[in-house]
Amino acid sequence: MKRRISAGVFPSPVSRITSRVMSVQSVQVAAWLVYVTAASVSALM
Repeated sequence: MKRRISAGVFPSPVSRITSRVMSVQSVQVAAWLVYVTAASVSALM
């Protein structure tokens, strides 16, 4: 079981890195969306 899981899923360090990258990217995307919406609102105002 452990061998199959390790073969099918990334090793723990790689999965941790990928999860960190995903969280950072999501935060960046959220900040970018807020910036774009603020810019569009200011342009409309």
